[in-house]
Amino acid sequence: MNAFGAVVIALAWISVESFEQRLIGGQKAKISDFPFYASIRIYPNRYACGAAIIDRFWVMTAAQCVYSVHPSSLVVVAGTSSLNETGDRYGVHSVHVHPLFNAAMKTNDTALLRLTRSVVYSKNVSSIALATDSLPGGKTLELCGHGATQYPFTNMSVPLMSVELKSITNAQCSAALNRPITKYNLCTKGKTTKGACVGDVGGPLTKRGGVFGTTKLYGTVSWGYPCSQGMPDVYSSVLAARPWIRTISGL
Repeated sequence: MNAFGAVVIALAWISVESFEQRLIGGQKAKISDFPFYASIRIYPNRYACGAAIIDRFWVMTAAQCVYSVHPSSLVVVAGTSSLNETGDRYGVHSVHVHPLFNAAMKTNDTALLRLTRSVVYSKNVSSIALATDSLPGGKTLELCGHGATQYPFTNMSVPLMSVELKSITNAQCSAALNRPITKYNLCTKGKTTKGACVGDVGGPLTKRGGVFGTTKLYGTVSWGYPCSQGMPDVYSSVLAARPWIRTISGL
């Protein structure tokens, strides 16, 4: 995945500090391996952003994807690894944007969507646990999404793609990007040919729990520089947003 940003409102990521929404250097993914993945569509079926199912009634994504969109215009699609498949479709009852979200700076870039009906779980659809611990540098993480797969980007990826990335410390991230990285963010860095890109915004950054562990959601794609150019990708931290998430959803 390379540079990424929201495809929703005139490709919100087409700035230098936006991710050209795509997942670069990844491989095709089975939805059964990422059953918590969902995509945000603008009614009836225009792809906008990635998201994560965190409960039967709640989905998490990037605030930049939905802050200016009426709930009735949004559709959440789960249970499919292809943008061409119908999947399980859910209407959105309400949109909750983090109160400290800054659209210009992409800070506190977190939003929760309450669905109009309960998600039906299956082998291809389930929720993901929220991170309860901080993430040190050097950990192996996974990112999945429908973002562009090459740079300069062209179209979104029809099949779901995934890529492994390594976490880096916020200090390392800040030094590489030459700008402040706060506790509300976390960063990853892949090889020059791997990273997030246009279309990956809002998508889930996860850490596998192993045979007996629990896979957890650590971040959602927020912003970055041009895809796969060796620069870090920046995410909204789930851990930092936990108090607000609990207040809104009870999770």
